[in-house]
Amino acid sequence: MEKINKDMTLKSIVISNPSRYRVLEKYRLDYCCGGNKTLEDACFDKSLDLEKIITEINNLKKDDTQVDVDNLSLTELVDHIDSTHHVFMKKEIPEILALLDKAVNRHKTDDLIKLNEIFHTLVDDITAHLEKEEKILFPAVRELEEFGEIKSIACFDKSTNPLATVANPINQMEMEHDAVAGLLKKINTIIDKDDFKQCTTLEILFNKLKGLEEDLHRHIHKENYVLFPKAIEKEGSSNCSCK
Repeated sequence: MEKINKDMTLKSIVISNPSRYRVLEKYRLDYCCGGNKTLEDACFDKSLDLEKIITEINNLKKDDTQVDVDNLSLTELVDHIDSTHHVFMKKEIPEILALLDKAVNRHKTDDLIKLNEIFHTLVDDITAHLEKEEKILFPAVRELEEFGEIKSIACFDKSTNPLATVANPINQMEMEHDAVAGLLKKINTIIDKDDFKQCTTLEILFNKLKGLEEDLHRHIHKENYVLFPKAIEKEGSSNCSCK
């Protein structure tokens, strides 16, 4: 297994061995939206012990249950994201909403009311985001791999709109990923307070929200740094070969 060093980017650390995300999650090193940062710079920004983290990552045993998404075809990759992360979101969101409603009604604190507002915004954003991926981006990626080209994206016919490329929805998805990351940070400012887990409901809610955040980090990493660049590269090479 490839040993990591201080100059490796956070995104490449996880791509090289998907199990390594656990260490980055532990130290809250942003390998999804901030994945282009080197490990050294990321540790410096958080005043973390760089050598300790390098040793911890290099000593981590590979978990063979983790899917090596870098070796999947484009179709396999979108199928994996859909069946893993999209399914997880659709299951967890209603459960968290129910817990949050219960907590707000019981405690009625300003923090919980604010958390409720932020989480509902997050749910609206994620729901719309997943739908765009499932109805627009993922079908386009599957078509790109199967036929070597995309004939249409959403309502755009490529024959009459040659600039309607896979990069268009990808750019939108990346912006939405950044927005989701911002909402997660706001949620953490509330749930990371020492007094948040004051009852069983809040403790379960805390664990559920942290689980959702971790899954979103992994979801976004797979798209931003594996799916998106490979889809753009595939379409670019297909266009070149057709000239």
